[in-house]
Amino acid sequence: MKRKIIQNLLILVCLFGVSEYSREALACSAVSGERLWGANYDWQPQEGIAFQSPGRQMKRAFMAGPRAVAWVSRFSSITISQFGRDFPMQGMNERGLAGVVLMGKAEYPPSGKIGNVTENLWLQYQLDHYASVAEVAEHIDDLGIQRLSAPLHWFLCDASGACGVFEFVNGKPRVRYGRDLEMAVLTNNPYADSLARWNAWRVSGSELPEGYESFARFIRLVEASLFPGFGRDAESVTAALVNVSHRVKTAWQTVFDSREVFLSVRAGTGARPEQVWRRLDARKDAVPDCGEPLMMLPLAGTSEWKPYDHDAVRALFERAARGTTGLGGEAMDAILRETETVNCDFPDKIR
Repeated sequence: MKRKIIQNLLILVCLFGVSEYSREALACSAVSGERLWGANYDWQPQEGIAFQSPGRQMKRAFMAGPRAVAWVSRFSSITISQFGRDFPMQGMNERGLAGVVLMGKAEYPPSGKIGNVTENLWLQYQLDHYASVAEVAEHIDDLGIQRLSAPLHWFLCDASGACGVFEFVNGKPRVRYGRDLEMAVLTNNPYADSLARWNAWRVSGSELPEGYESFARFIRLVEASLFPGFGRDAESVTAALVNVSHRVKTAWQTVFDSREVFLSVRAGTGARPEQVWRRLDARKDAVPDCGEPLMMLPLAGTSEWKPYDHDAVRALFERAARGTTGLGGEAMDAILRETETVNCDFPDKIR
């Protein structure tokens, strides 16, 4: 047991990479329009795998301390990651709630009303429980967050078209949605800082900023979102994502339709002809009942949904972790075994 705990700790501390390199590399972007919204996930390599997470599945926030939360998922979801199932970088549940992870300054609350999760599980917990951004905001104090690797903030939207930015500052939640979300855009700086920088740029008379820096991406995305009709079609959202993507670092791009409950995703920036868009339906795309065999879909190449493949998931994990951590093969296998366990037998008290 002690050896298992040590393994998990080593794994999770390294999961996203904690160096300044990772702070630069995980430079993701999100923007919402009238109907559709989209996000870039920036990391290396330019690959990802879509996973299934069934409803009515018991989960636990392992390595979240003595108040670690255990729960049963209300909703099924489809998520995308490079680090194994249930550690999503992006995802959508069967009710249309969808969200993405972005690197950003964060000081997490040490404890919540019902217990704690690790930051890499925070998004999956929301997808498992809630149908709307308002519900996530209502329950924002429920969870403390045990930081094991990365400072993160989150961008979520739902089937009503509402979007929200969820951050943690000085150990307290800072949530903006509805009228409080002046611009439905998020990059890597705190939202308030980015908004202030955009307002300063507007009155400066300066040219539209170029480059990959976070404030520059935020300003360009806001300006794109202000065009009449932005987000009515996927092309406008895709163009905005390409404009803030990186030739090497953008691992995949996603366009979300929360009303129709599907997402379209492609590996990389679209510069290569084999980078095709794949539509994933969060209600119909082979999401099994708890206990049925799991499926997965590699984004690169021409693969279709196929049975879960531990070796393929581990190989991607290894490529994604390369250059950022000293993570060994035994540790990778241990964390993947945790995510591959689907528990449909749980105590009545947490049903």
